Amino acid sequence: MRNNWQCVMSLIGTSVVALGMHTLSINPTVVIGGQSAEATLRLAQDAASGPSVYTVQVSDTSIASAPATVSVPAGSTITSFKVTTRPVSVLRTVTVTVADASATLKVRPPVLIKLVASPDTVRRGETVKGSVVIDGPAPNAGSVVKVMVTSKSGTQPPGVTFPPAVVIPAGQTTVSFIITVDRSASAGTLTVTAILGNVSLKQDFTAL
Repeated sequence: MRNNWQCVMSLIGTSVVALGMHTLSINPTVVIGGQSAEATLRLAQDAASGPSVYTVQVSDTSIASAPATVSVPAGSTITSFKVTTRPVSVLRTVTVTVADASATLKVRPPVLIKLVASPDTVRRGETVKGSVVIDGPAPNAGSVVKVMVTSKSGTQPPGVTFPPAVVIPAGQTTVSFIITVDRSASAGTLTVTAILGNVSLKQDFTAL
């Protein structure tokens, strides 16, 4: 009886330690909303004779999703699965839990990476086509990019018209806009500025 009790205690102890040593990692740990990350579950010991099935929980399914369950093949200690995210407007954090192991994934909004104003030289009475690009899909409400055109003095020049803001549609990464330089405008170098969040990009063009 004593030996049986020792065996039971040994099995219980092994089970607890094994569960406590499960680990879950996510790579990369930060993604742009709309991208995926790979989660890897490592068991404390080999799976049993048959596959071991574990439930996957995601703390906020409006931001990220994963398979409902994952399976570790018999004789193995590792399995991987995909965590898919959705576009967001602000930085969000989700926790993925499998068995007693958990890991966090940060989901960030897209940032402004490119501003183009073409052509870089125009005659007064002509237009310049501007476009902005972000590094991931815009969220459901779109990404609102503020637009300014200024002279060397830093003020808006008379005779130059442009939209004060443009919206990159949901799921898209770019949008274009038109800057009109009237014949009444002064000749000189003008600066286009695009602002999204904390990122500001500038590009010059010349009006002749």
